[in-house]
Amino acid sequence: MKYPWRHVLSGNVSRVTELQSHQGNAEAESVGQWEMSTYAQVNRLRGVPETAFFWFHDRQGQRHYLWVTFSLHERAVSEADLSEVRAAFEEVFPGRTLEDNDWLPGDQDMAQVEVHVPDDFRRFSAFLVKDDRRLPLPVGRVQHFKLEPFTHWAGQTSDEVTPEMRKLFQMGPPV
Repeated sequence: MKYPWRHVLSGNVSRVTELQSHQGNAEAESVGQWEMSTYAQVNRLRGVPETAFFWFHDRQGQRHYLWVTFSLHERAVSEADLSEVRAAFEEVFPGRTLEDNDWLPGDQDMAQVEVHVPDDFRRFSAFLVKDDRRLPLPVGRVQHFKLEPFTHWAGQTSDEVTPEMRKLFQMGPPV
């Protein structure tokens, strides 16, 4: 089953530059810096979220990496138990059927999976938000690092990033 939703960050965030999203139906998407405005504007259906990777800048301009899982335990070996996430989506989108996966959602149909970034970067929370509904989602494992500009991983330095890599990071691959 797919639902109309997208990821957003709230709290100590000035802008999201990249994200990777993995859904419970084994789909995944990666959104580069040059694609973020399109991601925020294009409506589409996705499976329930399983994990998300965010690269973002806080309100002071510091770059960060955040990885969040949306399950508290496994259903089977290495398989996340997404029953709480599915229950929240079914509450917000009651009565959906597989045939509903065939339509293109409008703006009024879209929900957000909001990950809240606290000022102290310690206790992250997540919610499914649609209209005036705000349902908590489980946040299992979390990994967070402060990063140097134009880097993606802890320990990587900006000195290692060439001008060509910076351009690719900002503009994407040549078309």
